[in-house]
Amino acid sequence: GDSTSGGLTIESNGQSYPQTSASCCSLLFFSWMTPLMKLGFKRPLENADMWKLPKHQTTDVLASKFIMHWKKEKQRAAATTAAKQKASPSAPSHTDELPSLTRALYQTFGTYYLRGTVLKIFNDASQFVGPAVMKSLIIFVRSQTTDTPQPIINGYLLAVFMYFAMLIGALAEAQYFQIVMTTGLQVRGVMISTVFDKAMILSQRGRKGRSTGKMTNLVSSDAENLQSTCQNLNTIWSAPLRIIVAMVLLYYELSWAALLGFLLLVVSIPIQGKFVKYQRAYYKQTATMTDTRLKHANEAVSAMN
Repeated sequence: GDSTSGGLTIESNGQSYPQTSASCCSLLFFSWMTPLMKLGFKRPLENADMWKLPKHQTTDVLASKFIMHWKKEKQRAAATTAAKQKASPSAPSHTDELPSLTRALYQTFGTYYLRGTVLKIFNDASQFVGPAVMKSLIIFVRSQTTDTPQPIINGYLLAVFMYFAMLIGALAEAQYFQIVMTTGLQVRGVMISTVFDKAMILSQRGRKGRSTGKMTNLVSSDAENLQSTCQNLNTIWSAPLRIIVAMVLLYYELSWAALLGFLLLVVSIPIQGKFVKYQRAYYKQTATMTDTRLKHANEAVSAMN
């Protein structure tokens, strides 16, 4: 059956989203996706093959939740600005406190997203368990050729421990990407819905300074950038932590020779920073050109009418 979300008719097969009623094992191994994968193997999937999303995951519900937090954030910013003016009324000018989009998004999606952060910790930790256990296994194997070999049970325990550590890491990684990818898509959908709804109620005076091209950039490039940010946000703390742990382990094994690799890493950071700076500058130029192109295109279409 079809459903309505945000004023749009969404095709579905009428069946409820199986993830919400799946068992623990099904959630861990994504077996609830098997029927859809089998159908996609037999023929190309269509919109009508999709499941019906639960109410709390639809765009209109998430957008309403975000707008509620955004209004609270605007009220907080207005109250902060008023407090500043009241505290120093004789000051020549005051910088208005701006509402935080990040805080509003966190209040809307933060609880669910933090689950992925916890899983990311398990995933990163499991990647360092393997080398550590492998070293112990090598020591165990070497001891078997000496006069004082380690008990055989030690080797079995190390092998079992490595297996379960890798299994937990793989499961945590899969669940982590499921959460961050879902959150990214939800954020993108909410941003597009919110900008579209705002554009529909803007008056002629309100549209001043807000060209069609700028709004198009908001619902395309900017919304997509927010989606990518959600999917890669944990790299901010994960990447430095993994580098530090890796360098400590290398130093423990190779002593001062490990610092050579660390030195090359430090030297490469400014070079990468330069490329990121150029990329950001080119993106701003591209966004401006896209805005201008859409403006001229709309003017041409309006002139033909």
